[in-house]
Amino acid sequence: MRPLNTLLDRFRRGVAVPAAAGDDLAAELAPVFASLERFEEEAAEVARSSARRAEDRLAEGREQVARISATWRETAEAERTGRVEPASTVEEPMAPESLEPAPEAG
Repeated sequence: MRPLNTLLDRFRRGVAVPAAAGDDLAAELAPVFASLERFEEEAAEVARSSARRAEDRLAEGREQVARISATWRETAEAERTGRVEPASTVEEPMAPESLEPAPEAG
């Protein structure tokens, strides 16, 4: 993605744009472009932070899937061999949006 200041800088060049009015405009717009750079840096940090959080949530989900799969594999093996384990070893289903236990059906 092209940085915002590069995009806006295009409009300062050429005919019939404010930058053609004189050099004073460059000094006037310098703080605006500096502010835009700060916003771009902040947006990039938010994007990096969000990506890290998403990866953490995915890792938690993968771990949970592995635990649940292992439990069901053990249950299936117990069924095949005739050993039946108590149902309390099976984890409760989780709500997908929060990774918290799903609300009880009432």
